Amino acid sequence: MTYSVMIKNNSDEIRDFCIFQTNANIKDPYIKSLAWQVLKLTPNAMGRIMWTMDYNFVWAQTGHLQAGGLFKTAEMSKATPFENNAITFTKKEQSYQFIDLTTDRNYTGLLHVKNDPTIALQEVSVGSGMSNAAVFARQAEPNMSINFPTQNEYVITFGYFTKGEVLDTNQISNSAVIKFPPNVYEVTAILNPDNTWSLQTNE
Repeated sequence: MTYSVMIKNNSDEIRDFCIFQTNANIKDPYIKSLAWQVLKLTPNAMGRIMWTMDYNFVWAQTGHLQAGGLFKTAEMSKATPFENNAITFTKKEQSYQFIDLTTDRNYTGLLHVKNDPTIALQEVSVGSGMSNAAVFARQAEPNMSINFPTQNEYVITFGYFTKGEVLDTNQISNSAVIKFPPNVYEVTAILNPDNTWSLQTNE
């Protein structure tokens, strides 16, 4: 099933519209939301962002992962929350890679990454993705297991963003939560002239 957000820029400035994901159940403070989908629109223009509920494991050579940095995906492996939901991250012959994709019932509903002892500190980050774009990221550390949530909340904001940018969500205030009621797959998000949001579901 394809989900869609039609965005209308009724402000008087060019805006980068960003959709990112959050999850209140994340207990690890080092898991960061990324600018998952980004669309630039001129005043009075409209555009559409679309995605499917296809999950991925991702990693990138980020150095120290911090807000404002960029997560440029180096490898992506398909996953689901219930089958093929666990993977190992390793370094072999000076090359980082995912290996041993498997199903682990202990982590049903999650995407589980096991970092093995070969992982260097402050060098790479691992994460989860959806629809072939990175959603969450965390600094990889040796001998660490990381759980990334699924069934997340979608949030839209505007400003100046780059796809894959590491976000400090505590500093984002001009946002709105996008909700899809049952059997509804399209929402219209309107940025008003006073920089407030109006959201409409399209039956």
